[in-house]
Amino acid sequence: MLGGSAIKARVSMMSGRDSRIVIERCRGGKACPSVAASGTRLIRDLTALSERLAGYSGISGEEERVPHRKFTLSLSLCPNGCSQPQIADIGIISAVVVRADPDACTGCGACITACRERAISLDERFLPVIDGRCLQCGDCLRACPSNALLPGSTGFRILLGGKLGRHPQLGKELPGLFSEEDVVEIVSRGYSLFSEYQRWIRLGDVINRQGLAWLPERFLIDKGRQT
Repeated sequence: MLGGSAIKARVSMMSGRDSRIVIERCRGGKACPSVAASGTRLIRDLTALSERLAGYSGISGEEERVPHRKFTLSLSLCPNGCSQPQIADIGIISAVVVRADPDACTGCGACITACRERAISLDERFLPVIDGRCLQCGDCLRACPSNALLPGSTGFRILLGGKLGRHPQLGKELPGLFSEEDVVEIVSRGYSLFSEYQRWIRLGDVINRQGLAWLPERFLIDKGRQT
């Protein structure tokens, strides 16, 4: 369930007058059996980045004291999204790309049973085939009794422009799988863009005005590793 019973760890970076950047993350780690990829280093890097950026803002004058003027980051270590990355300015979701070892696969179908997205089928050789419905959660990896499914690569999915308020919307996902370094760069660019606008403007509002075709140039989508 979105939000669920997860414990959210909140880190607010202060600019000296009010909160500028808020980071939320799911409990993850050993407390959660669904972790797709570790975010330990990423949360550390995002916290350090926030500390550097929070003292900088393109907002001046009265707007700088607006209490709701926050830039939200949300890191979820699996697609369950307990930290609600779908409604953050930038949502980050851990992901793992799965590959199959044909020599180890017995065709038992345990992966099909484990996949809640129904994204896995068996081909004519009884080997698993994963289609576009896959959310890269890694549940099939944990279910395979013969270790025939292996992590091909790990990284992070990125959602941009989610928000609640008067006109709620879910974040738009950038295509591809991103490294920790890519995520930090995209967050830095997103905050810089956010800081160019005043008052109640959220990142999602900016994206809506500019259009989706504008995202690749601003957020360097080409740096993502396509899955």
